[in-house]
Amino acid sequence: MSAPRMHPSGMIEVVSNARLEGKLEIFSYGQRDDIPNPGDLMIITTNWIKENARVQEIEFKLRIRGRDMDIFCQAAKEALMLWNDNRHWLQAPISNPGDTRAMTKIRSTDQAAAIKGFYDQNR
Repeated sequence: MSAPRMHPSGMIEVVSNARLEGKLEIFSYGQRDDIPNPGDLMIITTNWIKENARVQEIEFKLRIRGRDMDIFCQAAKEALMLWNDNRHWLQAPISNPGDTRAMTKIRSTDQAAAIKGFYDQNR
C-alpha cells in the first residue's frame, strides 16, 4: 500500500468577461446549507444562455463573511444615499429629463471620512 499523496498547491489565474442579466437572490445563514457561519451573506445570480437546442445555466455565487459585513453595509448605505440624492434624474424619463439639477458627487476623501466615522461609532 502506497503512502497517501499530499495535494499540491499552485497559482491559478482565470480571466473571464461576461455581461449577463438574470435573477438575483440574497440569502443569509440558515437559509441555505452552503452558508456556513452566522452573519454570512450570499448573493447568487443565475442566467440561462440558449444556443440552438441546448440551454446552459450560469450561476455566480458571492459569499460575504459576517466579519466583513460592516464594510459591505457601509458601502450599501453610501450607494443608497447617493441614489436617493440623485433620484430626480435617475428616475426621469429619457425622452423628457426636465430636471437640470446637478448630479451629487462624493469625493474619495468624503468616503474615507464617512467610513472612518462609521468605524469610530461602532467600536
